[in-house]
Amino acid sequence: MKVSIAIPITLASVLAAGTANASWVANYTAFGGPTVSPMDGYGIGTGDVLLKKSSGSGTPASPQVNDIYNGIFQTYISNNLYQGSPITSQGNLNDFSGPTGGTPYELTLAGNFTEKVTGTSGSGVNFDLTSGTASIYASSNVNYSFKTDTGFTDGTPILQGKIISGTGSFGSFGFGVTSLTLKVTNYDSGVYSPAVGGANAVITLQGKGAPGAGYTGFLDSVTSVGSTPYQPSNGDVLLSSAGNMALTPVPLPAAIWLFGSGLVGLVGISRRRRR
Repeated sequence: MKVSIAIPITLASVLAAGTANASWVANYTAFGGPTVSPMDGYGIGTGDVLLKKSSGSGTPASPQVNDIYNGIFQTYISNNLYQGSPITSQGNLNDFSGPTGGTPYELTLAGNFTEKVTGTSGSGVNFDLTSGTASIYASSNVNYSFKTDTGFTDGTPILQGKIISGTGSFGSFGFGVTSLTLKVTNYDSGVYSPAVGGANAVITLQGKGAPGAGYTGFLDSVTSVGSTPYQPSNGDVLLSSAGNMALTPVPLPAAIWLFGSGLVGLVGISRRRRR
């Protein structure tokens, strides 16, 4: 009797982590912010991306397949998200004007990547992200600045990862999109609970001076990204970016799933024996 009761309870606890919609508690109190729960992602605010040609026979104006570019990016986190919606109880995230009903704190995102052109046509180019890193930083000092290229990496890294895959396209009219998958290599357990395994992000891109640029106007004052100078005379490309990032849980090891399958069999045996 004891065994037949314990097995279903154990099976449920083992499999629930892999089947339920994941969510996290994000505790920013060490940085002057609140505890946000539940949350499962981030809104990525307007950022800047610098592309430098690494190798290949093409140019930014006339790209060729197998051209390789190295990129640097930096931006800020605009919102904590849950199921795609911004969470309002954020303690004035990234508030430069000072406290207005809560203490402000800052979350920024910065990293680098390598991309390879995989296809070209009259309408634009396709590319793959082949490697890269990304980190989220938290700070009680709200000081990031695109104009001075400072304040993006001076906080505490609370989430770090490697870009393990990604694809994208960029059109001839100066607009593009990319999606990427991040594998978390380190996270702050004092901030996130439970553990974070990775993230999936979708990012929109706009070229400097693209028609209807709107939010790209700030690029006019950008002279460097991540301390790397923007040199248009050398073929450098400057883009603006924005998007969303969804966190993903730590995957269950295969052994756990096998263990769960074995428990299912034991449950059936115990029920047949009772009958």
